[in-house]
Amino acid sequence: MDCLATIRGRKNAAQGFTMIELLISIAIIGILASLALTSFTIYRQDAEYSKAEADLRNSRTAMEAGSQDLADGYSLALTYSDVVGGVLVDPLAEVMPQGATSKDVRLGASYESCDGGAPGDLNQYIIASSCKANKSISYSRFCNGIEVLVSELPFGCV
Repeated sequence: MDCLATIRGRKNAAQGFTMIELLISIAIIGILASLALTSFTIYRQDAEYSKAEADLRNSRTAMEAGSQDLADGYSLALTYSDVVGGVLVDPLAEVMPQGATSKDVRLGASYESCDGGAPGDLNQYIIASSCKANKSISYSRFCNGIEVLVSELPFGCV
């Protein structure tokens, strides 16, 4: 016991921890907690963005199915859904029947019939924005068949 007390610089080994030891341990715990919180926030944003990606994939399928029933010359200007989620309402439901969105995802779409248009004209445009992750993903399809997918756009809920 005398040897341990001499190493620590104390007369009585039963005194406990010094203030410096307590402050250092609290600082280390605080640093670890801040790192964990940052990682948690990033994982949560990625999960919210994944909902927007899934909604875009589902909307592409719904638009492909819906465009088969549209009349020649049909056009829909860029229109956005509500952010509460659920089944799409008109005019988006005309282009995407049975389409739906997740909660906190805003979906926008435009459609232009390719009949009589130039091959480079835009045929379909869909954008899905995650309100919580502040990221968006967009899909464009042109009349000549070229498809463009742009992910991780740095804005949400346009």
